[in-house]
Amino acid sequence: MFGLVDRFFAKKWNKSPIKRDWNWGPRITGNDSEEVWYCFIPSQVMNSDSLRSRLVPKAGKIIVYTTSFRNMISSDTQRTIKIFQDIYHDAKKRMLADLKEKKKINLLGISLGSFFSVRLAHDIPGGKINSLISIVGGSHPGKAAWDSIATSGVVRDSKHETAEDYEKVFAEFSPLIYFQGIRAEKILARFGRFDSIIPYQPYGKELRDALKGMNASYKDIKTYWWVGHVTSIFLSSKEKIYDKLRKVRRAK
Repeated sequence: MFGLVDRFFAKKWNKSPIKRDWNWGPRITGNDSEEVWYCFIPSQVMNSDSLRSRLVPKAGKIIVYTTSFRNMISSDTQRTIKIFQDIYHDAKKRMLADLKEKKKINLLGISLGSFFSVRLAHDIPGGKINSLISIVGGSHPGKAAWDSIATSGVVRDSKHETAEDYEKVFAEFSPLIYFQGIRAEKILARFGRFDSIIPYQPYGKELRDALKGMNASYKDIKTYWWVGHVTSIFLSSKEKIYDKLRKVRRAK
């Protein structure tokens, strides 16, 4: 394994046409329950019946935003940051409306999605959320994109000459600046040691360490030491993560 699967899929993604009118959602399903899930999920997961059925929550009101390296990140940084901001502001507006109705907020971020979920967790008044799930996320969106095998060729064609310069465009989405105000009941996170799409060294590891340092009633944070980004998502889907979280609730 050791990241070879990442290289196969990155090559495949980079051959696909870019959709300039990328439809990121949201898709809203479920009943008017007291629990709401805000999910930020890659299109590859949403297009796979098996992955989608295991990784998208089934209980409560589900709001899904669909992310895509290929369609969201380009050499046109203004277009890219606008997509990021549009998704974030749409989700924040809906989330604050749910909070006014005393809903319990849960956040799921897979891959690019973790850059949204952590920031939104910080935006909750008092910073208290029910569940925060992060799968193969990272610490610095701009630097991660610069070093990623999925996006480095595109972003290095931008007007920015260094990773640090490119990072400044996306600094507002860096999870590390938002951790101090977050209080989560349950945290579950998964990383791949050989991730080369959001490189584990240093970006995945930095996010992992920040999550480990948070106060939470329940934490389940794991790094798969022999696989990369894509395989880590697959392995996470096999873990029945929502069963784990429900058992924690019953144990209380």
